[in-house]
Amino acid sequence: MKTIKLQEKLWAENPQVHSADLARSYINLGVLYHESKRYPQAEEMHRKAIAIKEQLYVNNEKKIAPELLKNYNGLGIICEAGGHPERAEEAYLKVIAICESIADKNSDEYAGYLVVAYSNMGILYCDAEKFTEAEKMCEKLVEISEKLYPGEPEKYHGYLKGAYNMLCYAYSKLGKMDEAREVYDKFQAIQAEGEE
Repeated sequence: MKTIKLQEKLWAENPQVHSADLARSYINLGVLYHESKRYPQAEEMHRKAIAIKEQLYVNNEKKIAPELLKNYNGLGIICEAGGHPERAEEAYLKVIAICESIADKNSDEYAGYLVVAYSNMGILYCDAEKFTEAEKMCEKLVEISEKLYPGEPEKYHGYLKGAYNMLCYAYSKLGKMDEAREVYDKFQAIQAEGEE
């Protein structure tokens, strides 16, 4: 904590020079809190880091966007683990909104972040038994994962398999059995690919 106090003091004196270091320290401390299941403190540290990154993002979108997206995904995971699914949803939706706002410039570069966010949203909605919302998120997840999988099968195999599995589950819970069977067949095929 002494390091953070010193960095906060330096940041107050010269934010342009010390913002990135302070944000990184907040994230590191947030990770430690998360690992020790101190979720309120972890959330606080992530929110402080995100506030700084949001300010930096305005002037340096390309450099800051990946860090900001990771931080929002991390915040969502912390909020979900801490029993606050509504705040997790808010964080994951922020990732999607940022990606969509910059997708015209570099859609491929940010597709991986969308995959993670849609996957997290699908899990969150399935756990909450919000199957209509889960269906929408999983359909988007499938769409993006199917595009990315051929180029990087080792990276996206698990996401595509999980997307098919969640979508099948959502369809079955919504009584869409034909769609569920079709997606289940895709799930079986992709699972067999992983066993080869």
